Amino acid sequence: MTESTLALLDGHGLDTGDMLDAWRTLLAFVQGHAFAEARRHEARQRRADEGETGAPGPAFLDKAAESGEYPLSTRALREAPRPTDPRDAFDRRLGHVLDGLAQAFFERDRR
Repeated sequence: MTESTLALLDGHGLDTGDMLDAWRTLLAFVQGHAFAEARRHEARQRRADEGETGAPGPAFLDKAAESGEYPLSTRALREAPRPTDPRDAFDRRLGHVLDGLAQAFFERDRR
């Protein structure tokens, strides 16, 4: 993955330090997304094995919401639309990361 990602970044005016920063950022995003998806799959499987039904959130999130200490997190978790396709969520979020990288390099180069 390193070589192919660096090859995609090469030739766009980035020095090697910028290319490595972008690669590490992309790698962290991909690994984090894969880890989160694996955890969600494990939780769904565990609930199915235990015959649980109802809301998809883990019990600790419900307890945190009930505490009243995390009103914004609670609202976001309860009100935000849930993506139906993990690929759509990945693509949208990757777009945010790529847009952010592009903007960061653009802003830096304007200075």
